[in-house]
Amino acid sequence: MKTRAPTNATATLSAVALVSLFALIPDLARAGRPGGDPDEDRGVEMYLAIDSIPSDNETPEHKGQTQVLAWSWGASNSGAGRRDCSSPSTEGEEARAAGVTMQDISMTKFQDATTAQLLGALVQGKVIKKVVLTVVKPKAKDKPLMRITFENVMISSVSMGGSGGEDRFTENLSFSFEKMRFENARVTAKVTGREVGKLFPPFVYDRAALAKLKNAAKGDAKAKP
Repeated sequence: MKTRAPTNATATLSAVALVSLFALIPDLARAGRPGGDPDEDRGVEMYLAIDSIPSDNETPEHKGQTQVLAWSWGASNSGAGRRDCSSPSTEGEEARAAGVTMQDISMTKFQDATTAQLLGALVQGKVIKKVVLTVVKPKAKDKPLMRITFENVMISSVSMGGSGGEDRFTENLSFSFEKMRFENARVTAKVTGREVGKLFPPFVYDRAALAKLKNAAKGDAKAKP
């Protein structure tokens, strides 16, 4: 029995189907993940804008800002568990506030045009007026997912390293600050991606205001018999 050779039309349809299948592979892979959707906006991008210290980043929405790979920050209150000021009432607020410690923020980024200038700021003890960390979704770069604004910043540490197998070297940066404004936004899942909503009311920190509370708490402690 002779096998009939495929006609030109059949071969063309097979080629189109094969090309279409390869084109769908990335989307199928994304859709195969838990909760996956081929159009879902995954991951975040993080950028650091440093006053008077621009980077060589040419991204239109974040030109001159350093791309951040990772960051961490926290605060603690050693006075929260003290028996003499653990009442849920407003009494003792000053004493509880006296135990607050605001950590330096730390982050990892690629070495870029800001590296040498940040080292200079560290050595000289320079005060940087403003630094802004912005987190965005790739499909909503004009709407911050999170934004932290720092004022009166001082670089507290810079460390770097690398190996021969790396394409780019990274560095670890940390800095202290006198004022901070933290804002984050609501993110709602949609079929075509993620929509970033309006920013929630911010948390605002002022070291000078906290220092007044701590001094007041010390004064009250001394006044007690």
